Amino acid sequence: MDVTAEAAVAQRRLPQADPPVLSAKRLFGLDLVRAAAIAGVLVAHGAGASARLFGFEPTVWLYMGGHGVELFFALSGFLIGGLLIDIVEDTPGAQAWRVFMIRRWMRTVPLYVVCVLALLVIRPPADPGSTLISYLTFTQNLAWPMPPWFDVSWSLPVEEWFYLSFSAFAVALSLLVGRCAIPIVCLAFIVAPIALRLAIAPPDGNLDLLVRKITIFRLDSMAYGVLVVWWCRAWPAQCHRLRWPALALGAATTLGAVYAYPGETDPWRFSVLLALIPSGFALMLPAAAAWREARGSMSTAIRWLSERSYCIYLIHLTLLGAALREAESGSIPRWLAIEVGLLATFVLADLSYRFFEMPILKRRPTLRTSVVATS
Repeated sequence: MDVTAEAAVAQRRLPQADPPVLSAKRLFGLDLVRAAAIAGVLVAHGAGASARLFGFEPTVWLYMGGHGVELFFALSGFLIGGLLIDIVEDTPGAQAWRVFMIRRWMRTVPLYVVCVLALLVIRPPADPGSTLISYLTFTQNLAWPMPPWFDVSWSLPVEEWFYLSFSAFAVALSLLVGRCAIPIVCLAFIVAPIALRLAIAPPDGNLDLLVRKITIFRLDSMAYGVLVVWWCRAWPAQCHRLRWPALALGAATTLGAVYAYPGETDPWRFSVLLALIPSGFALMLPAAAAWREARGSMSTAIRWLSERSYCIYLIHLTLLGAALREAESGSIPRWLAIEVGLLATFVLADLSYRFFEMPILKRRPTLRTSVVATS
């Protein structure tokens, strides 16, 4: 879940102002999308923390910021899809796929493993051995509800299994059908999870836990972003011309689905909403990608938040929880707890990005395509 230098390769053929200009630079609009996604998650969890501290229930719309995770999914698919299109068009085969996966794992796995190991020490689960195995293999919620430990990690298996399975199928099929492999695999990854949700989703119970956060039910969530970037690459002039109508349609779709989401108990309607939210977000991305640059202190803050969003996502709930416990014990004022938790999150995320994540990113192998990668 990152807009790093790797994204530059995926971004270079995105629709730009007429005439088209290829760019290997970061696109501010996509940084803004990622910053908005993590901000939504922080607002949702901050609302929950406020309810716990002060005994009042915030408006349900604050909790809807949790759908920032769905925006992360759509954006990841959009960026990763661009990279996979490059591979399929330029260098399909096992070697390119291997480098692609190594690069993804070097971005996502090291920090995740550090967080898992740290939590094993700080908040050990009831069964540390089996917990460690399931979390390190990204199977904690593969086809079953995940345990109540490291809750925010539910989205990581969705992404990791998508990266692995989608890319493998796409590259393998491209050896037979060429660039048509991308839309074919996209459709398969959209239809199959929706069919699974409709066929075997539980008729009642906590649908958020039993459906939304189960990996095999959510592999479509990133495919929408891949399909949209494939559209951008296959018909760039059309995509550029229709980016604002697509933005309006995507916003209307997402807002309508989010409005209908709270309290939905029908598994069929719930399954449809789970498709509409990320697909609506995906339709908004071509317009965001067209916003290439921005200046000023606000744009600097947005880029800062975007670059550190992965670590913020992984650690914020743990640190907020620790701050709440300190407030409830009287160690710090209740009104200060959320600020302390968020400040600790931002400081640690900045240190992680500078001294842990970036040194690893600089050591990743180069993904060789027809245009030299800048990542």
